[in-house]
Amino acid sequence: MQRREKVELAGIVIASCATAPFMPAAIIAGELPLLCAALLLGQGLARDLWLKYGAGEGQTCAIDPATGRPIAICAESALGISGVAAGGLLLAAGAGGILHLSPWRWGALFLCLGLSAFALKVLIIDLRARRLRVEKNHRRVVLR
Repeated sequence: MQRREKVELAGIVIASCATAPFMPAAIIAGELPLLCAALLLGQGLARDLWLKYGAGEGQTCAIDPATGRPIAICAESALGISGVAAGGLLLAAGAGGILHLSPWRWGALFLCLGLSAFALKVLIIDLRARRLRVEKNHRRVVLR
């Protein structure tokens, strides 16, 4: 495990513990997937910006040289975008219900979400082969 991965894991734990006490005690059911997806995308974006500008690593996105279009998509991004769409649809549909979350539950939710994003960061969806594969240190095409 590299130093930056250890720093990222420590940041996930610290952020989970630090933000949980400030979260609301109740949230509308439709807002939760939207919030989780936004956090998933935000963590991935922070990592990508660090790789591009902080660590100065070269481009590793899979691009078709003939068309200049991507041939793979980050699984973390795909899941986050799907979650944003699902949360938006739930809110638009008026998904009811109030979820009561204590600070401990918020912390556990943030910790599980951060660790899931950390685990998903190496997976990409290969659009040509239509399968998942592992590619370390890839970045989203938007930062190309």
